[in-house]
Amino acid sequence: MDAFDLRVRPDGVVIAYAAAGALWLQRLDRGGDLIGDPRYVSVVGGRVRALVAGASAGRAVLAWLRVEGGEAHVEASMGNGRSLAFGPPVTLDHWSPVASSAGALGERDLALRVTPTGAFRLLHRAAPMPCGSGMACATFGHSDLDGSPSQRVPRPTLAAEDVCPWPLPGVVDAGGRTYYGLCTVADGQPRTTLYMLQPEPQYAQADPALEGCEPLGVLATGEHGDRAAPGALFAADCPSGREVVRLAEPGVSPTPLGGVLPPSCGEEHPALHVGAMTLPLATGRDRLEGFLPSTVAPARSRVAWTGEVFVVAALEGRTLTARSRRCDQLATTP
Repeated sequence: MDAFDLRVRPDGVVIAYAAAGALWLQRLDRGGDLIGDPRYVSVVGGRVRALVAGASAGRAVLAWLRVEGGEAHVEASMGNGRSLAFGPPVTLDHWSPVASSAGALGERDLALRVTPTGAFRLLHRAAPMPCGSGMACATFGHSDLDGSPSQRVPRPTLAAEDVCPWPLPGVVDAGGRTYYGLCTVADGQPRTTLYMLQPEPQYAQADPALEGCEPLGVLATGEHGDRAAPGALFAADCPSGREVVRLAEPGVSPTPLGGVLPPSCGEEHPALHVGAMTLPLATGRDRLEGFLPSTVAPARSRVAWTGEVFVVAALEGRTLTARSRRCDQLATTP
């Protein structure tokens, strides 16, 4: 097993994974039980280093970064969200040699978001470029997965000489704004720059945060019935433990919220707790791994709430495991 992703669906979750030179999908129901056999998607050459999946308005997408014969390829395939049938892969970017990538390629070199209009946008590692020092800089670009091939050409927006092994914590939309981050290494220490882009009125913001921490993920607030103000929560494993900062209104610096606490289990639905902030899980939701204690959601895991159980998927060595947990099991885990 090389790479995987976990996404929530109305009927449960789907796990996308790369194994044996191919891409596969496995469905689980809302109780976390397998539905049928794995579904073959596509053959892939070389080794897949990163894989992301998404669905919106009856459509689905897979995107991956693979290395073959000294070349790196970023590719994607669009499909039907109900039947999970996908079309042929398209290439978004490629470069050679991989050694010039300004940092090892890994599982967090891709981040996928769905826009308010239901379009798919991929933030991903792109072809390296020369830096002022004469070295190669790692770059990251945005690709539109919905348009024609000519419209899918990545738009480089981020570049750095030294990126972390886990550069992209994720990307989300909330309140008409887009939030994402990039982890770089300065003086031997990781530091994540958090970005906010607002189209109307046009505004851009970049703030350093989470110094010395490994970024884990990002959650949108104010978009899923949580009654919080629109914004984004960025989680990270820090020397002090699993911490979260919030980036919301334009012109306001990231605000530390405190540590991640076990979830609580109400009669209707569970809730996540970060410091004094409570986030009810009123519907199925994924990308929760950074917002649960590390004892139940390790840094390399993926976690989703199906509406009935939490599904925790992780690579143990090169073996993919998926376990379902009731809320009370996570709430009482030390």
